[in-house]
Amino acid sequence: RQPPEGINSDIKISWVFYMFFDKLGMTDESHPWPPFYPFSDLFRVIRRNPQNKRSVLSLPPPEKIQGGERAVIIPQLESILESIGVSGRACLLRAVCEIHEFPLHEEGFGLFGEILTLMFTISKSPYAESHLMEYLKAEKTGKSGDCFEYFLECPKSIFTYKENNKYSQDMQKIRHISLQDDNDSSSITDNRIM
Repeated sequence: RQPPEGINSDIKISWVFYMFFDKLGMTDESHPWPPFYPFSDLFRVIRRNPQNKRSVLSLPPPEKIQGGERAVIIPQLESILESIGVSGRACLLRAVCEIHEFPLHEEGFGLFGEILTLMFTISKSPYAESHLMEYLKAEKTGKSGDCFEYFLECPKSIFTYKENNKYSQDMQKIRHISLQDDNDSSSITDNRIM
């Protein structure tokens, strides 16, 4: 029997399931490959031993790194800052130090603060000791609470943006004072003319 024209007789069946890879242990670096998970004991010989923590890692090409690695992102940020006329390396070193001196995730900056803190936590990178040593030192300096050494090469902080444009409150006060001075000097010249 045929349904009337204009009525679809299709059936769609959906099945939603969640798989928590962290709980299964499938997100571990030493895990060989997800399809082998139930049989991991059989494939222990195939499994590659994790690299020694003290060995120097060579950085793979950026297209081979999944999800963005700090060792790739930081040099790109440096070049972006250089292109706008700021010392990229010096200002990023200061930013890393300041983030760890005054942690944003503790200061109530919410999700944005947590993302910045995570991004600039260099010690979480597997390439920290091999490619990002200066940044690792800046992070440790920030945790000790003394970022003053980074102020000289980068006088501007990315966290305090105070522009002295004509609409800011400080400039309004200065403008008001200068207008008063102009009015006072014009009244003096008006008196001399008469």
